[in-house]
Amino acid sequence: MSVGNLVAKATLTTKSPTSIGGGSSLAVATINCLKGDRFKMGKNFIAADIGTSETRISVDGALVLRIPNNCVFITEPTPESFPAGEGLLGSLEAVIEGLEENPVTVLFGEMAARYSANNQRPTPLEAKHKQYINIVSIIIGAALGKIEKNYNNSTPVDLHIALPPVEVNKARRVLESSLGGEYRVEFPKLKRAARVKFDNIYCYEESRMAGEAFMDQLPEEYKQGTVLSVDIGAGTTDLALFINGIFYERSAKTYKIGGNTAREFLIDDITAEYDYELPIGEAEEVISTGLLRLGNSKVNVVENVNAAKAEFAETLVNSIQQYFRAVNVPIQSVNAFLLSGGGSLSSSIEGSRSVASYVVDALKSVCPSIDTVEYKGDARLANLDGLCKMAQSENSEGPVKPVTPSGMKETLASAKEATPPAAAKEATPTTDGVTE
Repeated sequence: MSVGNLVAKATLTTKSPTSIGGGSSLAVATINCLKGDRFKMGKNFIAADIGTSETRISVDGALVLRIPNNCVFITEPTPESFPAGEGLLGSLEAVIEGLEENPVTVLFGEMAARYSANNQRPTPLEAKHKQYINIVSIIIGAALGKIEKNYNNSTPVDLHIALPPVEVNKARRVLESSLGGEYRVEFPKLKRAARVKFDNIYCYEESRMAGEAFMDQLPEEYKQGTVLSVDIGAGTTDLALFINGIFYERSAKTYKIGGNTAREFLIDDITAEYDYELPIGEAEEVISTGLLRLGNSKVNVVENVNAAKAEFAETLVNSIQQYFRAVNVPIQSVNAFLLSGGGSLSSSIEGSRSVASYVVDALKSVCPSIDTVEYKGDARLANLDGLCKMAQSENSEGPVKPVTPSGMKETLASAKEATPPAAAKEATPTTDGVTE
């Protein structure tokens, strides 16, 4: 089966794909070809947003690949008798030449889960740009993208990657070394192959990218002032300030608090109430369905899920308050919080709300006058959309320069004089976003 055929069968939409199986990382491992080119074409580029649950790859801002981050490295390709599943999700086996002395064979998604129960995943405890699994997923995503776009195999592409702010300054040199070769990637189950070579590598702050994507959606009244981008993922939450529509330099910050934190709170709560230490895999299902399986019965634990989300929100808002003290900006000067990421998506459980709604409640208790704005489109792709925007900027006049701390006094004065924004209209996404 060719990648082209897989894409042809994909839904042509910019909406978030419906989650299957309780919002697990395997459920969102789809390949989507968006209608037309979302961005003006320039030099060919790959944009990569590495999440805890999946790596999102965009090719020239038009093609979006969502690669699950559970994988298994094996010593040789699987035999032909090892069954492939349906579509890309069930067929994601790759053999990479040029990464090491010997070819590297890796299985992702459903193939990895069927091959072994011991799957590897990225960890928030280690720098993203240093994790081998992330390097591999970028190479594989680029290869799949070149196949679908029918690029000449010898043509190098630029790589634009979103990373935690603390990594950005040092990551480029490391990535130029770890991704500096030329790779041949074969997909045995798809009967296709491609060569990958990166020309230039650009690194940006994750927290900034979601905000950059928001700037194309916000009414002018929000742009004339101060807004905070809050991108809630599975493992982390990213923050970044924008003053009069421009990123405030050195305001990007990543906190290791995400939807998975709510899951950990739920595990503790279930253990205390039911004397049952909930496994992580089951916890993901419980937080997505509100039902706990005990023996042959299912117990309604929606109240426990809501309590876990509320505890997460309180933890995050405490960090947000610390953040404002660190950047020396009063929280009262902010016009709106811009919410994106999987945690901003609505809950599929009757009687429960999105993680972000609990965050909003906690924020309102601190500053009642601040508005909240949700991302239009797939909230999980906000960082990727921002990356594509920056890639096009690099291809044309160069990126927009951030506001520096020295200019803060002037920009804050302008923000105070700006017309108060009208109430934001709430978006209504349909997928639970506890797991990114």
